[in-house]
Parts: sequence; structure tokens; C-alpha cells
Amino acid sequence: MRILTLILLTLLVSNCSSTKLSTNNTPLKINFKQLIAESQGGFSSAKFLIIKEKQTTQDVYNQINNIRNPGFEVPTIDYNKQMLFALFMGEKSSGGYTISVDHIIESSNRLTVFINETSPKGMTTMAITSPFCFVLLEKSDKEIIFKKMK
Repeated sequence: MRILTLILLTLLVSNCSSTKLSTNNTPLKINFKQLIAESQGGFSSAKFLIIKEKQTTQDVYNQINNIRNPGFEVPTIDYNKQMLFALFMGEKSSGGYTISVDHIIESSNRLTVFINETSPKGMTTMAITSPFCFVLLEKSDKEIIFKKMK
């Protein structure tokens, strides 16, 4: 009886392993790395950028670094394997705002990026801010959808 239980338990555990996409197309969470999250980003309007080439990365960092001293170092990215999301919240009238990626879900035909935006909850600095974040992840040619969380 113990051997039968052990065999059944082994089969159950081995069938629970996760792969990139499961056979029944169940959405899976994707790993990502947040590179930067700051309150001064230099972009006055809200935008979400999907960056898959070196020159675009350089251009975005140049714009951010125009208002920073010292500026951020441009990351080394293998564009054959990785891509970058740059999320800009736009210009805000005070501090206390943030933007970040909460999680990313991969389905059979798309990546859905869930974005968390926060606003001030009390006293904040009275300075114009423009929150942003950069996220690095594995390259994908699937459709990418950005969704703000509520």
C-alpha cells in the first residue's frame, strides 16, 4: 500500500510541473526585472513603450538624463533575447505618484502587462513630478496589452 501511494504521489507531482505554455493554454506569469522606478522621468505625457532595439533605448535614456545629474547608465541588453518596457505616468502636480508593473501574464497569443499606479495619500512634496519605471523581460513577438489595475 505504501508503494502504491508513493507511486501515485510521484505521478501527481510530475504532472504539476510548469512549462512556458501549458498544454491547455492556461495563462502563466512571466518573470521580469524592474531596472528603475523614479519620480522624475522627463516625459510630460503618459505613455507605455515596448523597446526592442538599442537606439530606442539610448534615445529614451537620453531624454530622461536631460534633467538628471548624474544620469542613469544605459543598461546592457541582449536584444536577441530581451526587451524593455518603459512606462511613463506623465506629469503630475505633486509627489506621491508611482507607476510599476505588478505582474505579466502570457497566454497563447499575447502578453498582458498589469500596471499599478498609485496617487498621494496624504502630505506630499509640492513639486511637479513625472513618475516612470523600466522593466526588463524575455523577448516576445506576441501582442502586448497594457492594463491598469484598479
